[in-house]
Amino acid sequence: RTRAAFKLGALVLLACFLAGISFGYRWIFALLLAPWLWAQIHAAALPAPRRRTAIAAEVLLVTVLWMDGIFCLAINLFFTPLPTATLDLWQHYWRLVTQPLVWALMALLAGWLLDALLDTFREARVVSLARASAHQ
Repeated sequence: RTRAAFKLGALVLLACFLAGISFGYRWIFALLLAPWLWAQIHAAALPAPRRRTAIAAEVLLVTVLWMDGIFCLAINLFFTPLPTATLDLWQHYWRLVTQPLVWALMALLAGWLLDALLDTFREARVVSLARASAHQ
């Protein structure tokens, strides 16, 4: 179930991100990612590189979810009033610094979705071969 939920959440987030359709408003679907990522982090049977990748994704997920809110909070608590031109410049640099984090998370999600798709094709091939050999 957690893998299916992860695939659904990753698919929605990645599709919205690639389509450029305000994917930031779809972060609610990140709730579907967390249980599977958590299970991957704590699965002792998984190879260490896979667990480290899951840890990196979890850190990126938490960072991406909260970074804009923390930026807005800091600006409003410590730097107001701020001239509009200065605020625009700060927001521009903030996006330059933070966008690679979003892209990295989306790349990881795309990789896991591709892996799941390849697993589906492999399983279908095994089933097909088993049926073919059973009929012979």
